[in-house]
Amino acid sequence: MTPRLNGVLIKTGKIAIADPIEDYREAVRQAAKNALTAARNKLEEGEHIARILLITAYVNAEEGYSTQAKIADHASEYFCEELGEAGIGSRAAVGVASLPGNAPVEVAHQVCIIYAVTNGYLNSIPVDQIPEFERQLFEYMDNQGYEALTAIRTTGKLEADTENAIKAALTELVAKF
Repeated sequence: MTPRLNGVLIKTGKIAIADPIEDYREAVRQAAKNALTAARNKLEEGEHIARILLITAYVNAEEGYSTQAKIADHASEYFCEELGEAGIGSRAAVGVASLPGNAPVEVAHQVCIIYAVTNGYLNSIPVDQIPEFERQLFEYMDNQGYEALTAIRTTGKLEADTENAIKAALTELVAKF
């Protein structure tokens, strides 16, 4: 998810080396909030998010920027505030050349993996193999599921068509894994 509030990016552009990390706190937290909200909106009555397994933050930064992890700290902080111990998971912060809408940060892939966890797709995957499964899921979504990721990024919602695309990807990947 990108840092959209009411459909509008609250911050755009590359993260600058000279800018204080705190300047991006609100945007990163909004992106994390959007990802968690999208996942929560798909829970059935009585279900809850048991745990965040992995957070991958994509950071749109200037060449030479090297503190992506400090930017991602804001997402981790948000998940911990919302979910307590369940919000602590492995984390990767990846520097990229650009993001949709010129957003400074994105966590759209998180919607896919949170959906997988909350809907039982990972139940048959050994815990030590989940990072590899997640890598393959993200690669699949970047290539064949790009339209679904774009819909999540632009609407901030998990509509029926998007959900069906994620289900199809997860079903295919679990069968191959």
